[in-house]
Amino acid sequence: MPREIILADNAGFCFGVRRAIEAVDILPKEQGRNTYVLGQLVHNPQVVEKLKERGVIVIERHQLDIPKPGDTVVITAHGVPDS
Repeated sequence: MPREIILADNAGFCFGVRRAIEAVDILPKEQGRNTYVLGQLVHNPQVVEKLKERGVIVIERHQLDIPKPGDTVVITAHGVPDS
């Protein structure tokens, strides 16, 4: 039985996710230095890949020694433990 997919008029990312993507997307060009995201900014592999293509570098907690002074590190909305 065929099914019909109806796309809502307002489909897409929520405001917070859209804002985070837009903010991180401009950092490498705007600041002219390395931009790192600690963990995945969003759970969308296509978006993460596009950010990487634009110069955003994704790192994990065990890689925190990679950014150097002057680099930008963005922490995900999910937060990180104090340690």
